[in-house]
Amino acid sequence: MKNSIRKFNVRKFRLAAIKMAITACTIAMAMCNTVMMAFAEGNASGNLENTNPTGVKTSTMDTMITLAFWAVRIIIIFTGGVPGIIKINQGNADENAKEKNAGIVSVVVAGVCFAATFAVEALI
Repeated sequence: MKNSIRKFNVRKFRLAAIKMAITACTIAMAMCNTVMMAFAEGNASGNLENTNPTGVKTSTMDTMITLAFWAVRIIIIFTGGVPGIIKINQGNADENAKEKNAGIVSVVVAGVCFAATFAVEALI
C-alpha cells in the first residue's frame, strides 16, 4: 500500500537545516566573543582572582548568555530532532530500515549537540 503522506524535498530541507545550523553557530560565537571581552576587561584591572571588576553586576549578561544558549538549543531540537523523529516514523511506515536508521542517527546527533551546549555554557 502506497504511503499517503507526501514526501518532502530532502535537498531543500538539508539546505535549510545547514543554514539554521550556521546561524546558531554564529550566535554562539558572538556570545563567546562577548564573554571573552568581558573576562579580558575584568583581568585588565590586575585582579586575577576575580574576573569581574569590583562593584559591577554581571547578572544581566549571565541572563543574556543563558537565553542565547536556550535559543541555540531550541534551534538544534527543531533542525535535528524533530525531522529525525519524522524520518523514523516514515521508515517504519514504509518498512525501510535505511530511512529509519538515518532518523535514529539524526536524533542521536541532535542529542549530542544539545548536551554539548550545556558543557559550553558551563565553561563560560
